[in-house]
Amino acid sequence: MHWNLPCRPIVLTALSITLLCTRLSLAEFRAGAAAVDVTPQELPVIVVGSMLSRTATEVHTPLFAKAIVLDDGRTRLAIVVVDS
Repeated sequence: MHWNLPCRPIVLTALSITLLCTRLSLAEFRAGAAAVDVTPQELPVIVVGSMLSRTATEVHTPLFAKAIVLDDGRTRLAIVVVDS
């Protein structure tokens, strides 16, 4: 294809504007995570979550709450899991 000299700047300008307008916006993506020990410090404690009432008088393993938070600049999502 043979370009006419006066047409070349117009085509290049239009192409440049098109590329600038369709450029992907780079949103800042952020993530964070944490784990916190939530083991009861004062015993006995009432244990819930079953049909029978009972109490715990000793700690066998520590209990943790773990969380992850994801943020893309528009939406923030937090997921938390607690040991039982």
